[in-house]
This record gives sequence, C-alpha cells and structure tokens, in this order.
Amino acid sequence: MQNDQYQYSQSNPNPDYNFILNPQTPSKSFLKIGNLSAKGRLIVVGLIIILILVIFAIIKSLLTTPVFNQNDFLSLVKQQQQLIHIVTVDVQTSQEQANLTGGSINFVTSANLVISTDQAKTIKYLKLNGVTINPQALNQSYSPTFDTELKNSLNTNTFTQTMNQIMQSELNIYKSDLLQTYQTTNGPHGKVLLRQEYANCELLIRELSSPNG
Repeated sequence: MQNDQYQYSQSNPNPDYNFILNPQTPSKSFLKIGNLSAKGRLIVVGLIIILILVIFAIIKSLLTTPVFNQNDFLSLVKQQQQLIHIVTVDVQTSQEQANLTGGSINFVTSANLVISTDQAKTIKYLKLNGVTINPQALNQSYSPTFDTELKNSLNTNTFTQTMNQIMQSELNIYKSDLLQTYQTTNGPHGKVLLRQEYANCELLIRELSSPNG
C-alpha cells in the first residue's frame, strides 16, 4: 500500500512567503523619458515647449486685450457734440424766424436732453478708464457747413425741412458709429452703455420720422 505524502525540503526550514503576502508592484512612471529613444525624447520636449508657448500666448492675449477702442469712442463723442450743436446753437439762434411746429420743438427738446445725457455718460466712462476729453476741443467738434445751410434755409422758409434732413443723416451716422464702437468694445460696462445709447438713437430717429416730428 502506497501513501500519498508530500515531502518538504529540508534545505530551508523557514521559507520566506513575503513575496505572496506582499507582492511588489512594479513602479509606473507617467513619462519615462529615460526609456525613450533620442528621437522620442526630442518629440516629448518639443510638445512640452509648444504647450508652454500656447499657454503663454493665451495668458498674454487675456492680459493685453483692450477694454475699448479709444479712437472709436472719441469719434462717438464728437458726433454727439455735432448733434447737440444743431439742436441747441443752430435752433436757438434761428428759432424766432424758423417758425418751428410743436412736433419739431418737442423733437429738438428730446434730442438735446437725450444726447446731452448720453454724451455726459460717455465722457464719464472714458474718464474712469483714463481718457480725458478737452472741453474746448469738444466744443469745436461741429461742421460749419450745417450752420450755413440752416441759416440760408431761413431765407427760403425751409428751416424745419433742412433741419430734419440734416438730423436724419447725422443720426444715422451716429447710429453707425455706436454699432462700430460696440463691436470694438470688450468691457461689459461699455457694452451696456452703448446698447442704451443705441436704443436712444433709434427712438430719436423714429420720433423724427413720425408725422408729428
């Protein structure tokens, strides 16, 4: 009769079983550049440099993007001054001879109030952003040609029609300037200001075009 027996080796009476109880997991490196070929290392280094340059370009773009275009805003303020000059200086000096109707008087009053208010807000916005407007230079921002046209219209009794035509044209230019300035403005406060001024301009255009205007 044979006995099925397992014979232990007598060469090591205290065998080490740590390799079973605590198996060693080989370390994994996210990027073993040392194991790469020379060409591989160059590719990895190149990709890292490109990534750094892209991040730097994005940060630089965010830091250097202007809040608004100064020239566009200055042109806008000058156009506002042109409109204010027409409804104040030109109308006031000619009102007695012009025989303006009630609708025209209301429009002139509204235009003066709205555009003067919007101009003051625009100048304040520019000042808060480090741009100062020279009041004397601003007062000269108008076309003498319009003064002459309106003055001559008194002789032909066409002051109201001439004023309406000039204001219609100048308001449309003003509207276009507002849109352009809005498109080149990145600051949220500037965009809110320009949206309101654009809406006010459209209201004046509609008032001028109404039968009672």
